[in-house]
Amino acid sequence: MQSLAIAREIKDRKGEGISLGNLGGTYRLLGKYDKAIEFQLQSLEIKREIKDRSGEGIALNNLAFAYGKLNRDREAAIASLWSVNDEGTQALMEAFYRELKKGDVTSTEALHRAQAALIKSPKYNHPFYWSAFFAIGNGL
Repeated sequence: MQSLAIAREIKDRKGEGISLGNLGGTYRLLGKYDKAIEFQLQSLEIKREIKDRSGEGIALNNLAFAYGKLNRDREAAIASLWSVNDEGTQALMEAFYRELKKGDVTSTEALHRAQAALIKSPKYNHPFYWSAFFAIGNGL
């Protein structure tokens, strides 16, 4: 918390984003997944604000771990049949986790809803962006 306070005091947005991500990781290790997600979302917001694409990817990955632990009874993975660009994958994963966060939905259904959202999107409606992805594992 001290590093976060210092980053905020000196208006170091990158340092603030890193500190928030680290706090999220710590809460995840402590089993406090809701708190981990809260900090990771704040970190992601800052990474996007400062246009730190690498940091944004790290924050999204950390969010996936936290959501995965939060929904450990639904142990499944999302895989793709071919390489999809980062922007398209990010759009799909954000929609997927939004759906999963609603609760009472399987990983497969959350993925289906995320794909449907991309189909309706003017930017990602081509099957290249959404059709490569599928869910594998337990709890589907």
